Amino acid sequence: MPESRPTGRGPAAAGRRSDRQFLGLDRTLQRAWIKGAGFTDDELERPLVGVANTVQDFSPENVHLRSVGEAVKAGIRMAGGTPLEFNAFHVTDSEAFAGASMRYVLPSRDVVADLVELMAQGHAMDALVLIGSGDKVVPGMAMAAARLDLPALVVYGGPTRHGEHDGRKLFLETVYDGVAEVSRGALDAATLAAWEDRLFPGPGACDTATSGNTAGIYLEALGLSLPGSGTVPAASNAQIRLAKQAGSGSCGCWPRTCARRRC
Repeated sequence: MPESRPTGRGPAAAGRRSDRQFLGLDRTLQRAWIKGAGFTDDELERPLVGVANTVQDFSPENVHLRSVGEAVKAGIRMAGGTPLEFNAFHVTDSEAFAGASMRYVLPSRDVVADLVELMAQGHAMDALVLIGSGDKVVPGMAMAAARLDLPALVVYGGPTRHGEHDGRKLFLETVYDGVAEVSRGALDAATLAAWEDRLFPGPGACDTATSGNTAGIYLEALGLSLPGSGTVPAASNAQIRLAKQAGSGSCGCWPRTCARRRC
C-alpha cells in the first residue's frame, strides 16, 4: 500500500493566517509552487514571517541592508520560523531633492506602505520584519504595520559616523554650508570636494538627527522596534546581533497575538 502524503499542517498550527495558503488537499498546487523555489514541507509547517528589505546599491542608508536581512532571516530560523523575503525600495531624498525628481519622494511613502500590505495579505504571512532606512521608507513601513495589525517589528538601517578632513569633523550641515561658502568665496572648491568625498565614512543615514534618523528613534516609542535599536550604528556587529534578535522576536510574539494596534 503506498505511503500517504501529508495534505497540510497539523493541529499545532491551527489558526495561522498562512494556513489559508498551504493547508489541506485543496492547497496542493500552492505547496507545489512554493516548493519550486526550494521550500520544504518542514519549512511550510512553521510560522511564515515576511521580511521586507529596502536594500539598494546606490543609497548609503540602504547599501548594507543585505547583510542585515540575512541576520533577520537567521533569527527567524533560530526561533522556529520560516522567512519569506521580498523587496521594497527607497526614493532617496538627499539624492533627489532640489529638482523635479523630488516630486516622487513623498508619494513613495504610500507606495511602500501599499507594497508591504499587498505582499503580506497576498501571501497570508503570519508576522513581519520590516528593514528600512530613509525619511519616507520608515513611515511607510510603520503605516503598513498599523494597517495590517499583524505582529511586526521594524529594523532601522542606522546612522553613520561623522566624516573627518584635516582634523575637522564633517556633518551633513558642513557640506550644505560649504556650497554657500564656495559661492561667496569664503572656501576653495578643492576643500569642498574633499568634504564631499569624506562626509560618509561608511553606510548609514548620515550623522545627525535628521528626519531619517529621528524615524529610527520614534519607532521605539511606538513599540515597533526593539528597545535601544534606533541609534545602533549602521553595518556594526551590534546591528547584526540586533537584527537576529528582531527575527527571533517576530516568531516569539506570534502566539501572543502582539499585533501593532494592541502594543
